[in-house]
Amino acid sequence: WTVKYFRLPGNVTMQNAAGWKTLFASKPRLVATQSRLADRWLNKHPWGGRWAFTATTKYDFRPGRYKFTTASDDGVRVFVDGRKIIDNWTHHGTEYNAANIDLKGVHTLTVHYCQDGGGSAFSIEWQPVRK
Repeated sequence: WTVKYFRLPGNVTMQNAAGWKTLFASKPRLVATQSRLADRWLNKHPWGGRWAFTATTKYDFRPGRYKFTTASDDGVRVFVDGRKIIDNWTHHGTEYNAANIDLKGVHTLTVHYCQDGGGSAFSIEWQPVRK
């Protein structure tokens, strides 16, 4: 995963779509390469309780149907080749979201995550759906 971390300015709220677009197009505070995209920060992040990331990777899928599952506290969006498959862009405690999608070959996966105060957690996984 290529992960871009951003500190949230005070004017970017969960409902401010234009603010998010501008933020994610701006220069990130940190860019990291991570083999895994899961963690529980519990307000220990160096930027405090309001920050976000975008993460992108490519993955080669065997032909089939896949179930993507996220756990997030707070907002999460998951895209496959730019198509949004999970959208829970709200302030909430840890919640699980899932979506099924048919895939084969190499696809670009993108995740948007927002931490909007309080505890924080994020994970994503996918697995083939058994028939």
